[in-house]
Formats: sequence, structure tokens, C-alpha cells
Amino acid sequence: MTLSRPRRIRGVLRPPGDKSITHRALILSALSRGTSEIGNPAPGVDVLRTVRALKALGLSVVLSGSRFQVKGCPKTGFREPLSPLQCGNSGTTARLLMGLLAGRQGFAVLTGDASLRRRPMGDVITPLMRMGASILARGRNHLLPAAIQGARLHPIRYSFPDPSAQVKSALLIAGIQALGTSTFVEPVPTRDHTERLLKAMGARIQIHGTHIQVATSHLTPISIEVPGDFSSSAYFLALTVAHPDASVCLQNVGLNPTRTAFLNALQRMGARISVRPDPPPTDETLEPIGEISAESSSLKATRVEGIEANQMLDEIPLLAVVATQADGETVIRDVPQLRQKESDRIHTIAQNLNRMGARVQELPDGLRIQGPTPLQGASFLRIADHRILMSLVIACCLAHGKSVFYHPHPVNISYPSFFEHLQSLLPG
Repeated sequence: MTLSRPRRIRGVLRPPGDKSITHRALILSALSRGTSEIGNPAPGVDVLRTVRALKALGLSVVLSGSRFQVKGCPKTGFREPLSPLQCGNSGTTARLLMGLLAGRQGFAVLTGDASLRRRPMGDVITPLMRMGASILARGRNHLLPAAIQGARLHPIRYSFPDPSAQVKSALLIAGIQALGTSTFVEPVPTRDHTERLLKAMGARIQIHGTHIQVATSHLTPISIEVPGDFSSSAYFLALTVAHPDASVCLQNVGLNPTRTAFLNALQRMGARISVRPDPPPTDETLEPIGEISAESSSLKATRVEGIEANQMLDEIPLLAVVATQADGETVIRDVPQLRQKESDRIHTIAQNLNRMGARVQELPDGLRIQGPTPLQGASFLRIADHRILMSLVIACCLAHGKSVFYHPHPVNISYPSFFEHLQSLLPG
């Protein structure tokens, strides 16, 4: 795929359904007593991995139009899968399935692609084993593949050493299956989609700041509409505010405050962005949604760290792209976990932006970016990390000269229509 800087950018987009919410809704529906409906689910290979895993466990998951229908766990329990459950590149699938399977009768093995098999899973496995789960995994119980023998779980009190919405969600799913009340304590607040869904499905859950209590619960089916994915919207917000002649409107975007830290950072940098919230969420929406409009902006550098940095992990590589066009030194700290994602995202985004003429310095836990810097087009042989790939596509749309991506297919992991949506904003 060949890209060059468009002379102008205009249009209206509706981003695909939120991937994080879709994963969680599918897996929690598997524990309900009845049939749940999930409208506007996220497309992409990651969600397909979760669907295939649930089907392998004997669950009925049917896509009818733009809605999933999920029949909850039958009285006979989950079926033991004949083959390992392949999670592909999806850490969310692997971690949430661990929480699901730990408290159900039966045996299953989870595995993933080469990238996922390198990512640490001990942060989930260790507390699940403290709850009584029987798990045997590679690398001293820290890496996939992992064999899980369902067990009767007991409640625990557990403080997470590091912020992780995936780990928290896995333990909450295990917690509603345990016999008693568990308490989980986050170091900082992370995205709360699981808590919202659990409340809507009748779980016994109480939240006091960063303390979350869950007790043994029987979930009721749910019918929800998944909002547009904020992380997908972020690519076009970044392109619009950093491009010299751009105006874009994004509709039906999820505005959950635990997800919009990137939006706040852009506004602090001087981005011309307006947000028009829809009416408060209902039982079907659960999440705040609205419309975001953005225009070309004169940007200044900023500093992102602590809670804010941890609430925009998916967007950090994209923020680095924007920072190359901002006046001054942008510093991003407190996100060492980015080195253990689908790739070492700190190293990969710094290396590739520097190839394009940027001035980006790696830090042990983040990045330092000097701007503004005129970017130059480049060729990319293989970028396997979907978020790095899409961030670099945005950088190439801001660069002088042509850029070539020889393997653009990783966008299918989370945003199959990414290039189609990008093309719709460019001059005819």
C-alpha cells in the first residue's frame, strides 16, 4: 500500500464497535442463564478468536445481521475442547478466558501466536491460583500455553501490583464464580467496562474508589448496543488535529471517562476538538456516547504520566506521532508495560518515527519527543503490531514524500475497515 500526504481531509465517520466491550460482553454472556444480544459488535480477528473459543466450549454464538446472540452456559456446563483454544494475538481473549475457565468444571488449554506466547501471563495466573485454580503453564507458570483444570474457587483480597484492566477483568470473572466475597484493589483506576456490564447483569458488585468487591453471582442475560471504539476513533482525531487542512466528525463514539485520556491530552496540547455527548446511558447502552468534531490545530508539547498515561496505553504510540508535530518537548512516562504488548511499543514506535526524521528518545518507561519535526516518507517491510502499524499510517499521512507498507494486513486484528475509512476522508 502506497501513501502520501493528502492536501486536505474532510468527512464524517462512524467507528466500529468497541473491541474491549465486545470481548467482555461475549464472555460474560457465556455465564448468564439465557440468551444475550450484543449489537454493533467489534469486527476483527481478535473478537473472532473469542467467538471461536466460546463455540469450542459448547456455547451457541450466532451472528445475525449486526448482532451476536449468545446462549449462556447450559446446565451440563462447558464442553471440554478437543484442541487447545487458539487466542491468536488477543491478550484480552487469553486473560478473560482464564478467569472464565478457572471456576468451571472441565479441562482446557489456552495458547496463542508467537507474539502472545511471549507476553507475560503470570499477573493473571498467580492470583487465580491463590483462589484455588489449577493452572500449569510454560515458563514457571508465566507464559502460554496454559492448561487449566476448573476448580471450586474461594474468595481472596488482592492488590494489583500494576494497573491492568485485562487482569482486573479476569479476576472479577473468577470472583463471581467463587464461594464468597472477593476484594480487589487497583493502584490506579483502569477502564471499567467489566464493572458496568456486571452491574447490568445483576452481579453482586460494589465499587469504592479503587476497591472493588464481588460476591458469588448468577448473571442475567443482557441486550446491549456496543458504542463506537474510542481507540479506533483516536487515529482520525490525531490525523485531523496534526494535518494543516482537516475537519472530521466522528459519530457514536464511546466516551467512557476511563477511555478518553487521549482526548484530554490532545485538548491540553491545543487541539481544536469539540465533544457533544448524547443523552445519559440507558440499560441498552450502559456507556456514555457522543459525537466528536476536530479541526486542524496549532499544537504545543505536553507531559503525560501517572494515571493519565495508564488510561491511554493503546494511544501512546499515536500520541508520539502527534507530538512530532507539536511545538516543544513532549514527555511520556510511567508506561513500562508497553514494552510487553504485541511488540515493544516504546522501542518500535521510536525506531520507526526516527527513520522518518523525527527526534524521539526512548526512556525505560516511556518516550521523549522533540517537535515540531517535518517527517519524511519511508518504506515498512513488516509491522506486525496493529496499533504501531495504524499509528505509522497516520504519521505517513503527515509526511513529505511517499510511504509504502508491504504488509498492511495486521489492521484486520482490530480495525478491518481502517483503510476504507481513511480513504473516505481523502480528496476524490
